Amino acid sequence: SRELGHHEKERAEQLAATGFFSAILCGVLILVFGSIFLRPLTMLLGSTETIAPYAMDYIRVILLGAPYMTASLVLNNLLRFQGNAFYGMLGLTSGGILNIVLDPILIFGCRLGISGAAWATIIGQGISFLISLACIFKLKNVHLTKECFKMKGSTIGRICAIGVSSFITQAEIVILTIVMNNVLVKYCLLYTSPSPRDKRQS
Repeated sequence: SRELGHHEKERAEQLAATGFFSAILCGVLILVFGSIFLRPLTMLLGSTETIAPYAMDYIRVILLGAPYMTASLVLNNLLRFQGNAFYGMLGLTSGGILNIVLDPILIFGCRLGISGAAWATIIGQGISFLISLACIFKLKNVHLTKECFKMKGSTIGRICAIGVSSFITQAEIVILTIVMNNVLVKYCLLYTSPSPRDKRQS
């Protein structure tokens, strides 16, 4: 947004393309490491032994969409930074509506259960990604080409410097949710487990 305001279109395209392709790369890393450490990740997020199999079924599918789900967030911001918030909203809204429609179809109609909910999410997010990408190409303010992708320290540094505040905010929400989940799990186990006295009576 700053570079476009300075009429530095080439520099803006470098930042946009670097952010976009870096997001895809981060998504691939999330997919790979998430799949490798699936069970520890599930337990870290606050699952119990009873819930873990269902959570793993859900996360296993969700991870497949990680590359384009992370990239979709970048595309949405790119549209807003170009002054086209409507197109960004269009991509997010269409994916959300499709997710709602597909949930009962895949969960109950196709009998996929919890995996169906995950498939509905990544399909909806995939459509959202494609719509946002189409809007980027339609507007033609910036071009997301591999030639514009510059993995330079200065470029990455500028992106991180601007994005660090948002990252910290989102990270705090994630950490708080994980802590709350784990506290609630311990609370539920503490008050639902039979006491020694109940065990003796049984």
